[in-house]
Amino acid sequence: MVRKECPKCTRSSYSSGTREVWNCPVCGEDLTAYPSLRAISYYELNQSIRQSAYHHSPK
Repeated sequence: MVRKECPKCTRSSYSSGTREVWNCPVCGEDLTAYPSLRAISYYELNQSIRQSAYHHSPK
């Protein structure tokens, strides 16, 4: 799954496939020319947060 960030409304748009034309579902901005970013899962996000908290905890 990939996502694109809309520069106009700053919201994320997600897709599981490739599209010829990609419009922001919130404001309609054409996102086709903007780079696709890898969308991370909630599991990956949770793991990242846990690792960050572990490495930054006081000793």
